[in-house]
Amino acid sequence: MYVANFGADTFASQKGVKADLWGYQLNNLTVPTLISTYTKLINFLLANPAISSSGFWFLEKFGLGVTASIPDDSTAFPWRQSVSYGFFEFNLPDDVTTEIVSTVDTFAKKLRSDLSTGCGNPQGNVFVNYARGNEKPEQVYGKSKLPRLRLLKAKYDPNGLFNHYNSFA
Repeated sequence: MYVANFGADTFASQKGVKADLWGYQLNNLTVPTLISTYTKLINFLLANPAISSSGFWFLEKFGLGVTASIPDDSTAFPWRQSVSYGFFEFNLPDDVTTEIVSTVDTFAKKLRSDLSTGCGNPQGNVFVNYARGNEKPEQVYGKSKLPRLRLLKAKYDPNGLFNHYNSFA
């Protein structure tokens, strides 16, 4: 599965490019984990010359003042404790082999898990804009938020018009 985020659809849909993104969120920033993640990514890219120039690590850090001041039960936003979001991106050539895709995906899945776990998010929760599409609804929308979201969806979308990418229906 190839997923593009943040308006990157234009780039990802260019002839000859497949964007392979692995999003995450972090509940704290643990320096040894960040160093380990960076080292693993660089070593992986160096060991795989066919994709060595295609890998990126995107990390965003936010202040939490306003987010933390809003009552949790007043919105559908479930991740008030998160301090950072981001993704690993691999822009693979259109003629990439299934073996290389498998190698990248196996590595990225473990890298994302290790980073998330090491930075306070062992459940692998992820903000919806960073989700890959293989997460459980609870990991994207929050277990405590899903019942209300499902009720609202049933009320306002009874025909399932919006049952697409990352649907919780």
